[in-house]
Amino acid sequence: MSVKYSIIIPVYNAEETLFDCVRSVEEQVSDYEIILVNDGSTDSSLEVCNFLSKKNSRIRVFSTENQGQSCARNLGIRYATGDFLHFLDSDDFWLKDSFKSIEHLISDVTQLDLVLFSYRIYDHTKRFYKDIAHNSNYMEVIEGKALLFKLLIENPGFDISPCRCFIRREFLLEHQLYFEPHLYFEDAKWMFETFLSAKDSVYVDRPLFAYRKFGYQSITSAHSYKKISDRFTICKYWLDQVDNLEFSQAQRQIFLRRISQICLTGLVGIWSLKNPSERTELLGKFLQIQIYLDYPNSGLHRMVRLFCRKLGIKCGSRWVYFLMKLKRMSRLIL
Repeated sequence: MSVKYSIIIPVYNAEETLFDCVRSVEEQVSDYEIILVNDGSTDSSLEVCNFLSKKNSRIRVFSTENQGQSCARNLGIRYATGDFLHFLDSDDFWLKDSFKSIEHLISDVTQLDLVLFSYRIYDHTKRFYKDIAHNSNYMEVIEGKALLFKLLIENPGFDISPCRCFIRREFLLEHQLYFEPHLYFEDAKWMFETFLSAKDSVYVDRPLFAYRKFGYQSITSAHSYKKISDRFTICKYWLDQVDNLEFSQAQRQIFLRRISQICLTGLVGIWSLKNPSERTELLGKFLQIQIYLDYPNSGLHRMVRLFCRKLGIKCGSRWVYFLMKLKRMSRLIL
């Protein structure tokens, strides 16, 4: 039996947060299903999933070996029956009374492909909320490509997360918008492809959910060989595609600036790795896409470009890494 909304929640070692995540949805929406995909959790997450499904027949549970978030989301898409899909991470949660404005919009406008919205950051350690940079409301129904550039012009670092949208299931299936398996930063591929495929889309500058942030994350913990390599893979993909996307010169520049944010952050992160051969291999991979140095998207990335131009890519990126590390250390001390 079909429902209006399918909420797809990949679950991995989320025993402490899953109750709050699911409850936040249950309290706000009536015509729905929740699809919990246990992605090989090693804690009691599967038991929590089964407990929740026994209490609520609208909750369906699927369990697989650990394959990553992309595969878990794809499985959820496969079994979803809702007119609209929403991806929610198991450690995040909907804000109280936040769904009303989204639901009214979806109900009032027929055949929307994509509805985007804002979110808040919840610091789990300090127990407080933080707003992200705001965009204007773009309530008129426009093509996804036009909406993308409106958002990026106003906020060049606009956060591209599937958790920020409701997407019409028929549209998703028609365009085969599945997540690429076993790839970090797959959001940057999926979300841009979704924007560029959507005919009818809107943006509502109201937060629906809270992104739960757990404590301090060091530069080292944020990077690994696999994560940086996948960053460069995504950036290479869009560099190969950009000339086929019918962008104006201005749009091409805006788009590459946003992708460069992913790329240049990875370049600096190379120096957090301990293995010299991994660093060498990743530097070689970056050389294939070094054109992104021409498209810095922030003050930090302009500094990366300056240092790399003056000192060379290897030495320049390493200097930026150490300067960032010193800055973070001084914040902790002070």
